[in-house]
Amino acid sequence: MTGPNPPSAQIDQLMTGLRETLAQARAGRPAEDPGTAGLQGKHGEDDAQIKAVVGPNRIVSLELDPRVRRMDSDELAAAIVAAINGAFEDLGGRAREAAGEESPDVDTEALSEKLDKLQDASVRQMAMFEQAMSEVVARLMGGRS
Repeated sequence: MTGPNPPSAQIDQLMTGLRETLAQARAGRPAEDPGTAGLQGKHGEDDAQIKAVVGPNRIVSLELDPRVRRMDSDELAAAIVAAINGAFEDLGGRAREAAGEESPDVDTEALSEKLDKLQDASVRQMAMFEQAMSEVVARLMGGRS
């Protein structure tokens, strides 16, 4: 009854995918959504030393004004990280705005716990079903496996 990819494994794969998507949402990363593909987040005014532009899950551009040469490497690295994070925050706001949301009101922690329990229960129940079906088939075949 069990083939190369039994139903319990398929359910497990589906639930694992859902958990990964939830983890991305909890981490504040925008999901891969065709509706947000053209959105960009920006950080840095016209006179800023560092300007960053990001799209969903990628950096589009990073501009460094020549004045950044005066910064030491630690200060420059921190400023670049701040600019990129600011651009991703801007992108998140634009994505929520595009989706018609002011702020997410989903309790992702509770959702994650429910999903964990659902995955465990589903895989366990499907494994029991597969075992029962294997036993039925074995009985129908007269004890031959």
